[in-house]
Amino acid sequence: MKQKKTSFGKVLIFLSFFVIIIGAIVSIGETTGYVDGSNNIVVPHSDDKITIVTKDDNKDIVVNDDGMIVKQDENNTSGNSSNNTGNTGKSGNTGKSGSSGNSGSSKSSTPSNTTPVTPTQPVQPAAEDPLSAINTENNSIRNAILSQYGIKILYGGETSGYSVGGLSTSIIEDPYVINSELNSLRSNLTLYPSGFFKELTASIPLTIYLINSYSNAGVCGVTDSNYSRAIMSLSSGSEFVDTFHHENYHYMERYMFKNGANFAEWVKLNPVGFNYGADTSYPVYNLTFAPDAYFVNTYARDYDEFEDRASTFEYMMAANKASCLNYDMPIYKKAVFISSKIEQLFRTCSSGNTEYWERFIK
Repeated sequence: MKQKKTSFGKVLIFLSFFVIIIGAIVSIGETTGYVDGSNNIVVPHSDDKITIVTKDDNKDIVVNDDGMIVKQDENNTSGNSSNNTGNTGKSGNTGKSGSSGNSGSSKSSTPSNTTPVTPTQPVQPAAEDPLSAINTENNSIRNAILSQYGIKILYGGETSGYSVGGLSTSIIEDPYVINSELNSLRSNLTLYPSGFFKELTASIPLTIYLINSYSNAGVCGVTDSNYSRAIMSLSSGSEFVDTFHHENYHYMERYMFKNGANFAEWVKLNPVGFNYGADTSYPVYNLTFAPDAYFVNTYARDYDEFEDRASTFEYMMAANKASCLNYDMPIYKKAVFISSKIEQLFRTCSSGNTEYWERFIK
């Protein structure tokens, strides 16, 4: 019976093999799918074992034949969505490369064609022309002087054709010379009390002309004024600063006369019987350096009392003290007289303060 038993086993083996073959055939012809509920994507399956689907957020999802997510490309960005759309199914970038169930996306399997970006250097502004720069600076300085002191300044071609007191003038063509004089003016204006020039210009508006020279080479400054306006012209050169203080006193004195100044006692400060322009034998300080001289220079002695006071004030504003300003000397007494008149007639000055021009006499 042993033989019968053997034959029945063979039948069972044959039937089992047959069932396996039938199952395989049915499996091969079957088409299945996987629904991704979170994105409403149906992933069809064919005879390929791996499929890539691009979601709405432009990230590639790799699913296997059982509908299971095998790989999600976290590095893909929205900028690559156009490259990934065509990578489903049997595209060249998702072949059966021999890896165990994984497939690279186009991002990982295709070399990047991005060209390195060279940093752009910032555009440097064109260097300003030196001539233009100095002209701009000059205009800025005079605007600052106008704003702070109320003094208008003209120079260069703006003074072309200007004449005063029978003298013609020539213009300054070099902007660097103008720059030097503007800076000197700005510096020397600070030597006066705060508000001093605003007090002056509110009463008698002042315009300063910076010129090259006068037709008379011996003249370096002129102040043309009345009770309603003043024009001060100053020539360039080594005496520019002294000339400014000299001419400025003429301007100050015009304001003082407008406000009732009386200089009748001035004659008592000169030698008895002295007459300007007639008595030229008296020594002057700038030639003799004699502390007891009555006049600082020949111009003060030979012209008139107005030039005498302006010349004396020029020494009062000098950087260094002259010995003629020593206590109780004739010119010292003139300086004290001038100082007292300024204190009386300017609201911005007081006897309680030592102004710059008083530092040698107080």
